[in-house]
Amino acid sequence: MIRYVILDNKLTRQLKRLHQAGGTASAIAEHAEAIIQQWVSGEVRRPKELARSTRYGEARIKNCLKYDLVEAYRLLAAIDGDRLIFLFVGSHDECDQWVSHNSGWGPGLKKRRNEILPVQRNGPKPAGEETVPEEEQDSAVDYPGWEIDERDLRMIFSGICRSRSHQE
Repeated sequence: MIRYVILDNKLTRQLKRLHQAGGTASAIAEHAEAIIQQWVSGEVRRPKELARSTRYGEARIKNCLKYDLVEAYRLLAAIDGDRLIFLFVGSHDECDQWVSHNSGWGPGLKKRRNEILPVQRNGPKPAGEETVPEEEQDSAVDYPGWEIDERDLRMIFSGICRSRSHQE
């Protein structure tokens, strides 16, 4: 089950450019955003529930999904565990070229500029889905791809130590 929708930073820029171009390009961006929103809202829980997907996935990238958009454009996404990562939007040929250049692609969750959106949990939960008690929900939030390394910890804790020494 998909718990997070991740928008690749490059995809976000592509959608912005399509909107700015106006006309048909804007309609393409709106169509792609509608598909993304269906996932984020929890309206779609499994890839085959969305009728707009192409008949065939993309064998060159593991767990890749292709969605048909208006004017023969495509939206590419990939499933990585409980995350659905939207990767690219473009014409049929542009998507084919992107896939060729990114054959064997692996999840790029470590990009700090990717947008991570939790999927809303509306409606009845499927059998076997874990539930988090209401009082623990805020503390149980998991932000995939947010890794804190030793350098970050040193910066955080040195700032805390300095602020305490100034108070004394």
